[in-house]
Amino acid sequence: MPKGLGGMSDLQIMNLFVLGKDKGGDLSELNGLKSLRGSLCIRELQFCSITDLKYVKYFDEKSRVQELELHWDTYKYKRFKIDDASDEVILECLKPHPNVRKMIIKGYRGMKLCDWLSSNFLSGLVSIEVYIVKNCSISLKLLNFHISRIFVL
Repeated sequence: MPKGLGGMSDLQIMNLFVLGKDKGGDLSELNGLKSLRGSLCIRELQFCSITDLKYVKYFDEKSRVQELELHWDTYKYKRFKIDDASDEVILECLKPHPNVRKMIIKGYRGMKLCDWLSSNFLSGLVSIEVYIVKNCSISLKLLNFHISRIFVL
């Protein structure tokens, strides 16, 4: 995404945010977008670095984002040297507002889910899809807290 996108503080709809390998905006561009609503898909999270995460703020204040998709491209993991930000750290940093109703996580390579996902924090969640790389050992028991409320798992 282009640098400076975060300055569009009145932007309400942005369905797709793509991280770049070398240039363009990083996750901190989302800080200024306080009016976002609806669906948001963040792609290419494998390009997120520890440095980028230091500047990510206010993500959990986006109360009008109802659907959140987080995508790591596992093919690009093999092709490019990836910075030291683990998937677990990235997921923890992207803690959404409790109003999120649908969440999709694709290509996640963490060994465990973050605490906010395995608790009652997401009280409005009705649908969650988690696609992991086969070497991960995430158990569905971690998601049992939501089974009574979720329609799609």
